[in-house]
Amino acid sequence: MATALRRLRQGVVPPREIVLVGPRGNGKTALLRQFEAQASEEPPIDVLRVEPKGLGSPEALFRRLAYRDEAEASTERTVSGGGRLGFGGTAVGAGASRTETAEALAEFLSDTLLRRRKDRALAVVVDEAHTLKPEVAGLLLNVGQTVRGAGLPLQLVLAGTPGLKARLAEADATFWSRGAIIGVVLLDEKASREAISKPLEEAGIAIAEAALERAVADSQGYPFFLQLWGAALVEALEAGETALGERHAETAAEEVDEERESYYKERAEELERAKLTRAAYAAAAAFEGRESLPRPILNRTLAVTLGAPDEADPVSEVLAARDRLERLGFLWSPPDRKGLDYVPGIPSLMRYVTEHTPAPARSPTTSSG
Repeated sequence: MATALRRLRQGVVPPREIVLVGPRGNGKTALLRQFEAQASEEPPIDVLRVEPKGLGSPEALFRRLAYRDEAEASTERTVSGGGRLGFGGTAVGAGASRTETAEALAEFLSDTLLRRRKDRALAVVVDEAHTLKPEVAGLLLNVGQTVRGAGLPLQLVLAGTPGLKARLAEADATFWSRGAIIGVVLLDEKASREAISKPLEEAGIAIAEAALERAVADSQGYPFFLQLWGAALVEALEAGETALGERHAETAAEEVDEERESYYKERAEELERAKLTRAAYAAAAAFEGRESLPRPILNRTLAVTLGAPDEADPVSEVLAARDRLERLGFLWSPPDRKGLDYVPGIPSLMRYVTEHTPAPARSPTTSSG
């Protein structure tokens, strides 16, 4: 990410899009915020954040990227042909094909970039990109390629859950092999310590080593839980206190446990609604005592539990259950990890599932419920 910003400041055309992918709570949004903050440093890079919510059509994406504010949107005008929207010399509307829309948007953005100061590049940031409609995602990728092909410094940055891979494949079958895919994984111990201690230090709050170790160990490197611990520790301070000790950690632990229990319950209910409880239990049991699980073992485990006719060659429904577990972030295969191993989305959630849901018996059917 830092390299991309440096190249943009130098006017270098990015060779490909950047994609951050990982289960919910792994810190993708925080990384995007950090990217935007660094982009604002001198010399600044313009950043346009695109929210998938409300982008129900390619035309909606056109308007979002073409206009910076409502004042610019007021320049929209109707052109001949009825209902088509004109932007300078381009036109697009409900009657335009995806290709026409992409070409018009790429032309408009290219013209906009050409009129910018040469030292001012543009980054388009899309969070929750796995929720983009396929036709909107396809247009966005098309625009990125077209604009960069014109020699203009446009960096597209997408972030989403493991389901993003399937969504982008619907829009462009070859995109995943072309983009710069970055797996956002659990933090190691050093990064976990810094995630808690640095914000406290910046706020003028000291933390005892024992309290810090407890927070780090309990969070298991999961950024969302680290955030819970940081907030709970600050909340545990009494008026005038600027140092955190074991007493504060004990108080904070109660708050974190309550929040985490609620979070686990929501995730378990999500699995139940998706009819994946049995598959999730089987996977969690297979992961017990392991940091990772080879794909063949995971497949066979699900096949036995879900009742595939041939345990050594799971049917497509079993593979679909595995992929649905991945889209929900219960488990996943990081793109930059060697081999075909899967890792837990949240290790402690797997323990919760095995402790709070009944063990499934082998079924003669292929139902994933």
